[in-house]
Amino acid sequence: MVGSWAGGFRSTARSGTANPKHVLLQNDAVHEFTDDERASMIVEGDRLNLEGADEAAGSASIQQRQRLPIAKCRNHLLYLCEHFQTIIVVGETGSGKSTQLPQYLAEFGWAESGQQICITQPRRVAAISLASRVADEMMCRLGDAVGYAVRFDECISAQSRIKFLTDGILLRELMSDPLLQAYSVVIVDEAHERSVNTDLIIGLLRKIVAIRDDLRVIISSATIEAEIFRDFFELNDNPQQKPDKNTATIISVEGRMFPVATFYTKVGVPDYVQTTVETVLRLHDVEPSGDILAFLTGQDEVERACDFLRKAAKMLGKDKDKLLVVPLYGGRSPTNQSGVQLFMLVVLVQKVAFPRRTQPRI
Repeated sequence: MVGSWAGGFRSTARSGTANPKHVLLQNDAVHEFTDDERASMIVEGDRLNLEGADEAAGSASIQQRQRLPIAKCRNHLLYLCEHFQTIIVVGETGSGKSTQLPQYLAEFGWAESGQQICITQPRRVAAISLASRVADEMMCRLGDAVGYAVRFDECISAQSRIKFLTDGILLRELMSDPLLQAYSVVIVDEAHERSVNTDLIIGLLRKIVAIRDDLRVIISSATIEAEIFRDFFELNDNPQQKPDKNTATIISVEGRMFPVATFYTKVGVPDYVQTTVETVLRLHDVEPSGDILAFLTGQDEVERACDFLRKAAKMLGKDKDKLLVVPLYGGRSPTNQSGVQLFMLVVLVQKVAFPRRTQPRI
């Protein structure tokens, strides 16, 4: 009956009574109980309320995951992991590759026997934020089933099954573990950036898969020359004549979660920061609702645009939604955006620092 009481508590004890009793009125019935029994009821009610909240959050997370474009490819991806050593995954930004791939593999048993699923990221902010997101979706504490390791910081434990790390950290681990025996799957995300570290890792992984037939390598990116990577990782000397012996394959994840339209300026602009600010204000004026994400080239430009927008926001009429301007760049922690639903959110991002990060509400 906890959580469905129609009445309430009423004390019947006087001050100083050794064993005070209370009365619960429920549906015209009277129930008497002591302080200890009352406390037990309250604790049980709180526990049930928390469990209900967790179940609701878990259900919403599952529904959100199922709406991602990559969810349609889940079974096919797992099939390919069983039959090929290397999989090249090509998918649009926002398809769910970075967060869902490691979860699919963990759910299918690829993180058993003490081995982990490793996902490399070119930047520490991406590694930390993705690990936090996946931990939320798996409803676990960051550092337990899901962890991360970046320069000067790590949050991981012996129980971690999924590990996000920067490519520099993986290179350092290769020095002490040349065959990466600690991992059953290595996912190289953002492979299209072709940084020195990423290219070194890809070259070393090609040598490792030739020795470890139990290791799975997934090369993931939004835009990539997939055939070149497939041919590079192919261990079959005659892939055309003996296709059943192929060790590398390609899968494309189609679709976005939202429509995209592209508009260009008709002429060049002398000050692109000022033009960005004017465009944001114009969108705020004509669009009925929604949030705005603007990319600029560096921290100075981001801060300059923020100053312009904050000054303009003070002059907006009362009939317009307020502007909440949030800068986001390397070295700055993401701002907590809970409780700002009445604002139009403007996030200005340094393009180099946050190339693929998905922003809440945007």
